Amino acid sequence: MTQPGQDTELTLSRSDGRGGRLRQAAAGWMLVGIACLALATALIAVVALTPSPVQPADDQWLRWMLDVRAPPGVFVAKVLNVVAGSTVM
Repeated sequence: MTQPGQDTELTLSRSDGRGGRLRQAAAGWMLVGIACLALATALIAVVALTPSPVQPADDQWLRWMLDVRAPPGVFVAKVLNVVAGSTVM
């Protein structure tokens, strides 16, 4: 097994007769990459499964905003969405 920082080289043969060089990462770097992917996956799982302390306040705000909607305001918002759309964003 080679140490991180040491690379091995392969020579490729193609059907058109031209060869090329391909650098293959050492096994140590492959293990480092796999470990980083495993840690990233674990972090994503923890973040996805942890309930947010802000969510109840957000849900209450949404209920308040839905309660105070008025049809003219909804119409104006829809018109602005069609006219400006993602351009404003």
